[in-house]
Amino acid sequence: MCRERSDVWGFLKAYGIRELPVHCRELAREMQIQIIDYEVGAALLHRLGLDELKARKEGFSVQTENHAYIFMRRGLSKARENHIILHEIGHFAEGHNELLAHAAEKRTAAEERAAEEYVYEMAPTPVLYAAGFTTLEDIRRITGLEASTARRILTRVAEYTHRRCREEERQILKQFAGFIRKQRRRNRRDRLPKTRLPILAGSLLLLACLGLLFIRQTPPQSSAEIPAQIVQSSQTAASSAGETVTGVVYWTEQGSVYHISRTCQYIRDRKDEAVESGSIEQARAAGKERACKICGDAQPAG
Repeated sequence: MCRERSDVWGFLKAYGIRELPVHCRELAREMQIQIIDYEVGAALLHRLGLDELKARKEGFSVQTENHAYIFMRRGLSKARENHIILHEIGHFAEGHNELLAHAAEKRTAAEERAAEEYVYEMAPTPVLYAAGFTTLEDIRRITGLEASTARRILTRVAEYTHRRCREEERQILKQFAGFIRKQRRRNRRDRLPKTRLPILAGSLLLLACLGLLFIRQTPPQSSAEIPAQIVQSSQTAASSAGETVTGVVYWTEQGSVYHISRTCQYIRDRKDEAVESGSIEQARAAGKERACKICGDAQPAG
């Protein structure tokens, strides 16, 4: 574990950062660093004697007696801006900006390397691995950095597949534990449709096939096999609704005909007589030789 990496994690702890992504502009504001593009800060740059440095660099930082600045060229991509801001935050965090306007020209290679660690570890690589950020697209999304930088970060993330975490790494994982748990739950939800929908579709298809097989193997039930209770209840329901049931007719003792419909007006209006019911043969045996001319059009076969 390099010292520079631990320094970045110590910085995150000092600022109470426990979630990703780290918003670099908000962090710079919290550190009381002003971010100014070259055009807006042209007069200030000229007064500080930094016109030549502005022409050679996309961005740099300086500190005066009362203020801290990050200057950047206008028109850079968002990812490139994020890289420059994080790098310059690293210089401030490491104390590289002396009270000298030209300090940016005098930094050593070791100082630049230490500042660059803030680009690579501001989203700590063990946290990225534990939270499931293991693709280039994931890294770019959570860090907001360029593809080339994200590839280097991804290489560091891959280190954790081959070894156990050390003490400093366990500490940073503990600091981001809430974020890691939340991200893992989100990852499970995102994977759920991809894994369960095919299983669900396959299960439904299997059930449909089994249903078709059952229908084909079940012989049709003949009318003779229909339970007598069902037939009787059907006839009773139809009769109560005024429907004609095949083979059932109605008559009264005084009447001379039998009726096909129980609701025929000639028997419905005879409230003082009992209404008999039975087959046509039974009606004829009772002296009712013909059907009623009103409801007899629906006479069943006898």
